Amino acid sequence: TLPELRDIAQRWAVVRLLDSGLHYAEISRQTGASTATITRIASWLNHGEGGYRAMLDKLDAASRTGTRPYPVKGDR
Repeated sequence: TLPELRDIAQRWAVVRLLDSGLHYAEISRQTGASTATITRIASWLNHGEGGYRAMLDKLDAASRTGTRPYPVKGDR
């Protein structure tokens, strides 16, 4: 649903800002996420199953090589 897509987009914004070292209050201001949500996402990022970290690493590697970490229509 549209609200679920917005939630996912907000979570990824939070993950990327956490990874860049921003303070929770600034992340909250930029994304609209509560500090409780940011704390939960930080816990998943640092102590979860590794999915957020794996995707961050994949995105970082793709940006360094100039490739895309996912297929895009027309790339095939």
